Amino acid sequence: MIHLFLLAGLLGSGLSADPVVKVEQGLLLGALQPGAKGTASFYSFKGIPYAAPPLDSLRFKAPRPAIPWSGVRNATVEGSMCMQPTFTGQVVGSEDCLFVNVHTPKLTCDSLLPVFVFIHPSAFYFGDGGTGFYGPDFINYNGVVLVAFNYRLGPQGFLNLETPGAPGNAGLKDTLAALQWVQKNIRAFCGDPSKVTVGGNSAGAMMAHVHALSPKSQGLFQRAALISGNALTNPCYMDSHLAAARELGGLLGVSDPASLESTLRAATGEQLISAFRKMMMTEGHPNLMFKFAMSPEKPSASEGDLAGSTFLTSSPELLVRQHKVSPVPILTGNTAQESASMFHLGVISEVINGSEAAMLARVNKRFPEILQREALLIPEDIAKLLGVSRGAGGANQQEALLKLVRSEYAGGRTTLSRDEYISIVSGMVYVGPLLNYLRLCRDGEVYLYETDSVSSYNLLTRGLFQVPYATTTAHVDDLGWLFRPYSVPIQQDYHGEGLDSALLRTFTTLVTDFIKGKAVGTPAVCRESSLPFIHINGSQPVADTDYFQGKSRLWERVWDLRRKQ
Repeated sequence: MIHLFLLAGLLGSGLSADPVVKVEQGLLLGALQPGAKGTASFYSFKGIPYAAPPLDSLRFKAPRPAIPWSGVRNATVEGSMCMQPTFTGQVVGSEDCLFVNVHTPKLTCDSLLPVFVFIHPSAFYFGDGGTGFYGPDFINYNGVVLVAFNYRLGPQGFLNLETPGAPGNAGLKDTLAALQWVQKNIRAFCGDPSKVTVGGNSAGAMMAHVHALSPKSQGLFQRAALISGNALTNPCYMDSHLAAARELGGLLGVSDPASLESTLRAATGEQLISAFRKMMMTEGHPNLMFKFAMSPEKPSASEGDLAGSTFLTSSPELLVRQHKVSPVPILTGNTAQESASMFHLGVISEVINGSEAAMLARVNKRFPEILQREALLIPEDIAKLLGVSRGAGGANQQEALLKLVRSEYAGGRTTLSRDEYISIVSGMVYVGPLLNYLRLCRDGEVYLYETDSVSSYNLLTRGLFQVPYATTTAHVDDLGWLFRPYSVPIQQDYHGEGLDSALLRTFTTLVTDFIKGKAVGTPAVCRESSLPFIHINGSQPVADTDYFQGKSRLWERVWDLRRKQ
């Protein structure tokens, strides 16, 4: 009885260093954490199961409800990341990985706070939602609850055999389950379920955008923050899922298609990920190009797995064109030199082994293939809708578009310099898809920004690595202006003097003000040629008039030429 009285005193306490909260599955013991320099302490609850472990017969399938527990669960330690390869070829993580982390600035719920549900990057095959990269210090300090979580990756998350045993998009369905968990439980952390922003970076932003376009996700959030990525980015959706599955099976010794599913299910997680890693190392751009991502589900397969679990049956482009849902306000933008990070991740792959010259030689030799995969592919449903060829188009059109790109970026030369290649990939993977989304969208508020500065807080090119040819903000860099990455040696000071701290305050304020529903500049108007944006390249953000001024509009042309009969 005394224990029950003590527990009642701890529940919801805003003062205890050992806080206990109650969620749908049971009681959680969290921890009071010290904040980064210039911020305040906050409460963390880590390693919370938001779905059942997707093991054995549940591998490749839609997530099932989390299993309740008895007593008080220790939520002071993060759960395992999902199984994935490292850049240098090791396999880490576990298949028992569907955990969510919740960080809140208070537990005395006299009022409820807005919530940011962050879907982590990267490339649908690595990363996690832990504080190693996504510490909540600055977001919590600005009065926002942060939710970050793991989802299944690579073939374990995105294998699609069009069967009830492997219906596709398990990782995407994990993100839906996490959003549903937030609606049911976020009040326990003083979060407001009616003021949720879904967001992410890179692949996380692409999935967040799909949620914003999908009828299945409506009502789970009110805003979307898309950092360097959207649903029209070519690599985020693939019609070639069956070919990818056969390639993976071939690496595991499958010769009879009838045994493909049973072999993939019987393989160990380490065997699956090792084979997947071999697939990626054969690609034109190692560590960037991949073959397991979102794909079209066959409804009979998804429903055969779990009734009501069908999520994505068409391409994201078709969702954009159909305008089936009421648009939510969107904050979105890119870094000024996105692909400097991507080039470096190729350089450090085991097949390139640190040689910048070898990396450049490889992407030049295989640039036609890279262009096809990253910019020319048209989903089958869009090809049918527009009456054009699916895939990357005919040989003559591919050659004409290849010449067009080389003319725009390299004066017609067939051999690209490193900086030319970086500019091309930045345009076709990030700037182009954003431009084309703004040409297709119909209604809603879209707030644009660009991060454009060298800073010691740049997460990837100055923190995790040293990338000298990154002359401004590159892909993932600006996450160091928003999160505290506990595993990266960046000593951030929120109220410090100088440019680094100013960029941190500016970007964090931009994102958290948007989450709170505050004005963050002038919204862009869908289908208008002039697009206002916030340019973050100094101690003060600048309201600029045209996001695409000075940027190549080539990817608008490429998009149109591929979609004309």
